[in-house]
Amino acid sequence: MMPAKELMNYAYIHHRKLTGIIEASQAYQRMLNPGKLKEIAKYVEEEKGFFPNSIIVNFVKPLGWQQKESKEEVSVGTVTLPEYYGCAWVIDGQHRLYGIAAS
Repeated sequence: MMPAKELMNYAYIHHRKLTGIIEASQAYQRMLNPGKLKEIAKYVEEEKGFFPNSIIVNFVKPLGWQQKESKEEVSVGTVTLPEYYGCAWVIDGQHRLYGIAAS
């Protein structure tokens, strides 16, 4: 888990119009809708709303893992992210990410 504003330091939204790391045929995100972002920010701020679902991202490089303890099939530890913008792209939840970060 991490705050939306912190995730924005790492993740970007890949649109069909962009080129680069991912082929355009693999990108499917809609362009951000400013009205929808305002609605999400208002929902979070004024109604104390929250979203129980995750924002899904794909990391383009391996993440670091420091295991602290393990019981049966569950491990607890710390994930270390690559320290640069663009190391991850948003697969699902772009409007939630930007709307919550704006609140």
